[in-house]
Amino acid sequence: MKRRGQIIHLDQQQFTVRVGRSGCERCEAGHGCGAGLFNRLLAPGYFDITLPVTALAAELADDEAPQVGQWLSLWIDERLMLHLAFRVYGLTLCAFLLASAACYGVAHVWLQGFWLDLSVLFAGLLAAGYLWQRYAAMPHLKTEDLVSVYAGACGGSGRAT
Repeated sequence: MKRRGQIIHLDQQQFTVRVGRSGCERCEAGHGCGAGLFNRLLAPGYFDITLPVTALAAELADDEAPQVGQWLSLWIDERLMLHLAFRVYGLTLCAFLLASAACYGVAHVWLQGFWLDLSVLFAGLLAAGYLWQRYAAMPHLKTEDLVSVYAGACGGSGRAT
């Protein structure tokens, strides 16, 4: 996934890039999963990413320095996006379904009707919430590990990681 952004803040250690929230190509064509609709309704038209200056240093010539107002291209590998989406959505859904099935298997002996349904729902939500907090949020990931930066609006010749 490729996004275009502009440097809005720069200091010795890090820089901030303002990136337009345009959505993926499928969303722009009106054939997306629906997340683009929620982005347009609930979020501003941009978001800011702060990265270390070293993420851009390999892309620039030795005598060239990044400047405020400079346009960049940011990439996230599609395979990585698929992996992260599975961790966030797939594992959480699996936890919900497994916990609900296990709760039903145990609770149907003592409970019936509304209370059985409520306990199954609660068990599924509890498991999904725990897994979301524990694994899906991925607090150990850093932005600079996910995003590749290229100098220039259309990308550069080398790749900075």
